[in-house]
Amino acid sequence: MKLIKSYFIPFIFITLLMLLCFWKIFYGFFQQDEWLSFAYRFLSDKSDMLTIIKNAFTPSVGHFQPLNELTIQLLFFVFRLNYVGYAIVSIFLQIVNVFLIYIFAKKITLNIYLAFLISVLFGISASSYQTTTWILADLGIHFSTIFIILCLINIFDFVYKKSTKYLYLSIIFLVISLLFKEIGLGLFGLLPIIILFFGNLDLKAKKRAIFYILIVGGFYLFLRFAMIYMPVAYSKTSSAFQSQPAKYMIYNLLFLPFLVFTQSIVPSDLLIVFLKKLAIFSKNYSIETLNSTLFNSFLEGQVLFIVCISVSLILILTGLVVYLKNKKKALAKNVFLGILLILVNTPIFALSPERSGIVYVLDSRNLYIPVLGSSIFIVVGLFLILKQNIRKTGLILLPLLLVNMYLLFNKVSDISQVGMIRKSILQKVSEIVPELPRKAIVYTESDRSYYGLPPEEHILPFQSGFGQTLLIWYSQSEKFPESFYQDKFLWEIGDQGYKEIGGQGFGYFRDIELLKKTLNEYNIPKESVIAFSWSGLTNQLVDITVEVRNKLAQ
Repeated sequence: MKLIKSYFIPFIFITLLMLLCFWKIFYGFFQQDEWLSFAYRFLSDKSDMLTIIKNAFTPSVGHFQPLNELTIQLLFFVFRLNYVGYAIVSIFLQIVNVFLIYIFAKKITLNIYLAFLISVLFGISASSYQTTTWILADLGIHFSTIFIILCLINIFDFVYKKSTKYLYLSIIFLVISLLFKEIGLGLFGLLPIIILFFGNLDLKAKKRAIFYILIVGGFYLFLRFAMIYMPVAYSKTSSAFQSQPAKYMIYNLLFLPFLVFTQSIVPSDLLIVFLKKLAIFSKNYSIETLNSTLFNSFLEGQVLFIVCISVSLILILTGLVVYLKNKKKALAKNVFLGILLILVNTPIFALSPERSGIVYVLDSRNLYIPVLGSSIFIVVGLFLILKQNIRKTGLILLPLLLVNMYLLFNKVSDISQVGMIRKSILQKVSEIVPELPRKAIVYTESDRSYYGLPPEEHILPFQSGFGQTLLIWYSQSEKFPESFYQDKFLWEIGDQGYKEIGGQGFGYFRDIELLKKTLNEYNIPKESVIAFSWSGLTNQLVDITVEVRNKLAQ
């Protein structure tokens, strides 16, 4: 009966809650980074298993995530472009993570009600929604988090049970997590702190354990830095040291932890909406000013920065006061732990490959582990402030939980709505043109721009290049040359162009003059052109191939 109450009932509730919040994900579709990933999957389709494994473990100057690469390759082998299959995997991993966090929180709080509140607050957080809704691009974050939690569970077993096997398991799980995604790198700093301040190990055991952790961490960092200089190193991205000046990197290293602290509790877009409402209420700004790019940059780059730093400092100081007032209670250390989980794990984002400039708003997917820290901080801190009254704690947290559920459900719904539009466009194209000509060129017209492009640059509602999306979509039936999948061909949102190998060609254009020039250059007949018109007002795609071919003939 105790086992059912402690584990079975929470697991069932967590599963139902995650399905309730994320069920609309099944109506979504792939994101921009996922289309790029599919290009590499089709590129490796002809490779044998040994080559795939070798490529996954080849040193890289950017991300080094061999286990994530192999997992995605396996899922691609099973699902291909079946979106629903990946969505099921993503939701399943979210459920696993939330339940593991429940187990971890139960271990550190010794209270099933606090553990339940921590896991639920983590699971329904709107701040990290991308981790589950970007079903393929963020698969590595899910898997890495599973092993991070297992690492934390075992390090606490070590400090309390004093068995070195838990220390070794903790280190092993941490290394595995890094091979999926490097988000747990900060744990090499956090684990020694846990060893020092938790449990009752003797000084000799603490020194030995910390030495092992630092040795493994130092060896891992040595290997990663060495990869930059290895002649066999390859990468789809550049390292952080190549993509940004040192001053920006230092700036991000210093301030990102404080920005993340606030944004892991309150989603950044909600903060921006709130700040805009204040600006409207003050009546010091016109509507034109409020909607201008310059004002939005000022809002995100300066106002939001100051607000996040200020709120974070207030919360950290409050947490430290709560800890000091209750430090005789074992539970109080978890407030300290929650703060550290946010601050120690955040600087890694400043070292992300191809990051450039100062970061003010963190991508939602980068807040997954920080949300764990803020969930522990909020629940345990509030519980101690309320003199360990679990009923009052639950009642006060209820509005926060409901708001997060509402925001999360809306975010998933918005993503799904856009996904359904994108999927319908691709299905309509393949219905009209089930088989491409030997030299195929797709031309599109649109009545509007999307995703921050200039108003005069009209595209279809895809956040990456529609040309590459079509290329991948038709790869299910067409056999394109390998070079079509290389060098991010047609992937950037505004990309246009044509490539021809061995008499087979594929291209995409929105500029008809550039299209004419390409037809003349490659001596391509106008019958190779397939054209569509998109109306953002009615969300309708229309076949205009005949009209465009006639225009080209003139």
